[in-house]
Amino acid sequence: MKLPFVLSLLLAFITLPASTADTPGRPKNAILLLVDGLSWGQLQILIDDARSREVTTSFQEILAAGRTAYCMTAPLGSLVVESGAGSSAISTGAKIANRMLGQLPDGTVIPGFLDLARLEGKATGMVTTGRLTHAGPAGFLSHMALRDDEYKIARQIAGAGFDLLLGGGRDFFAPSAVAAARASGATVLFRGEEIEKASGGKILGLFAADSFPYALDGESGPGRETVPTLERMTRDALVRLSKNPKGFVLVVESRLVDEVSHYHDASAVLAEMRRTDRTAAVLLDFVRVHPDTLLVVTTNHDTAGMGMEYRANPGQWGDVGQLARIRAQKTSFVAMFAELRRRELAGERMDGALARRVIEPNLSPDVKLSDADYESVVKGLAVGPKSAAFSYSPGMHALAKVLEPFYLMSWNTGTHTSSAVPCFGMGPGSEGLRGLLENTEVSRMMRTALSEKVAHQ
Repeated sequence: MKLPFVLSLLLAFITLPASTADTPGRPKNAILLLVDGLSWGQLQILIDDARSREVTTSFQEILAAGRTAYCMTAPLGSLVVESGAGSSAISTGAKIANRMLGQLPDGTVIPGFLDLARLEGKATGMVTTGRLTHAGPAGFLSHMALRDDEYKIARQIAGAGFDLLLGGGRDFFAPSAVAAARASGATVLFRGEEIEKASGGKILGLFAADSFPYALDGESGPGRETVPTLERMTRDALVRLSKNPKGFVLVVESRLVDEVSHYHDASAVLAEMRRTDRTAAVLLDFVRVHPDTLLVVTTNHDTAGMGMEYRANPGQWGDVGQLARIRAQKTSFVAMFAELRRRELAGERMDGALARRVIEPNLSPDVKLSDADYESVVKGLAVGPKSAAFSYSPGMHALAKVLEPFYLMSWNTGTHTSSAVPCFGMGPGSEGLRGLLENTEVSRMMRTALSEKVAHQ
């Protein structure tokens, strides 16, 4: 049953005891939900969408019951951070230079909180919808002078001894890396349905050749691998890791909010945020039952400076109509452009007419783009080599621009910004979540689940 928004928000306060945020002492377990690319803009579209449907998000429940701060993300030596340095700062508690993972420019390796938890005998895990070797997860799992050698990162991760790693990036795990994982005692899985059959030991799950499919395009379907949902992987991780009597430390990464924000694809952002919110619900349920658990939600950086705008003359102020159009988009920009590329290779002429035939059926019926709009998309698509996904960005940005009058969604950049980002959470150890913080403070909060001796290494 749908509840009025105000009532559902009040119920969030009632159903979650205030003591969850205020439980004293050190947590037994610590969970970080890292939403790659998250800003208040991505969070706002999720909340606005929920309000229009008269429901409440799990993120709102965590915000209402816990504590909130802003985190600054500047890396060592720069003002704007990339994924690896952002994740590494959160992991290690030290500012790391861009392009580096878990170490300083002089080669000094800084242990992350997962490394320290493993040394203390706690269970450790990482769950992601991206490649395990991508800089986002790798900032927690490896220590490298350069983030780009994902084959080397895979070898390092495979032999590191973490208890549970679930995600994508199978193509970067060469036979030697898979052998190293098995030699360390891990069961290596390649299909999602194998999780339930796996034994109770270490697990390395490589469920996609690269990243997972975008939520808007579905977890499975023609031409896409069948992968487990982020909620299912998270739930399985909680069940397995919580069997350790000493507790556990877990990082759950929603990787693809960042990617689709780079592309300015508002509909895909909303779908990724809804997928992430379903995962937040799994974590919230666990914290309710296990109040000795710290839960922190944050990101390594803001991607694209997303936000809904208003327009004057005539006035458009944003309403359920724009949200309905955003929700009605059937597939991601990436899927549309991949189909454009497929048809071009099959011999069709790449022009505005082809762009219309491919894109128009995937948009809301009341989104009416002109011939000139579709020609601008084709012109953007011609920029850069078509073999690399990110090289589609000029075409995708052109599509976002012509959709702007219908979606009222604006974007500041195609890369990252220096803006402070959301950082909120609940449970013992979350007391420091207030005001304006450096992202390195998140590492110190996660380390409250460790002994004093280990936490200060």
